[in-house]
Amino acid sequence: MLAQREVGGVVVITTGGNANDFASCQMNGEAWAVTALKDIFFEIRMKVSLHTSTRWFVGLASTDVAGATIGPIMDSVGSENSMIGFIQDGDTDVDIDFLCQNGGTATQTDSGINIAADTFVLLAFHVKGNGSVEYFINGTSVGSSTTNVPDGDAVTLSMEVHAPVASSTLEVDYIGCSSPR
Repeated sequence: MLAQREVGGVVVITTGGNANDFASCQMNGEAWAVTALKDIFFEIRMKVSLHTSTRWFVGLASTDVAGATIGPIMDSVGSENSMIGFIQDGDTDVDIDFLCQNGGTATQTDSGINIAADTFVLLAFHVKGNGSVEYFINGTSVGSSTTNVPDGDAVTLSMEVHAPVASSTLEVDYIGCSSPR
């Protein structure tokens, strides 16, 4: 669905009104992999409607995820899959966390920044060819990681939103990822 009230429009991903409804979107094909001497750049401008009762993930993840409790991607945190991205995964949590998971071993770090309801936030990360990741919120570097950066799995653009108590939306102004060939 395209939101009409935003200049240029945004994509609106809406969960159902029942508890534990979710929407999960992945690009067809795992097009990115952490490789020596090749950087990956990811950026999304997004907002969520219910910041205190919505779980979400945006970033890069394996496509072989499975699960339907809170959504296949978020159910895969701690499983054998790989992912790099931003996550809010508590029922009342408002922290924007950064997640690196390599083959099921995850490192999740609080960015120190909270998400606000119905307020756009710019989330970005830069995976460096040496295996380190620097992540940014609203254009400011807020952290980096060298732990559990996926090194053996290709990943794809992924977004997921889960509403544990009521219908919720994830509005995406834009999402992009690039890496030299």
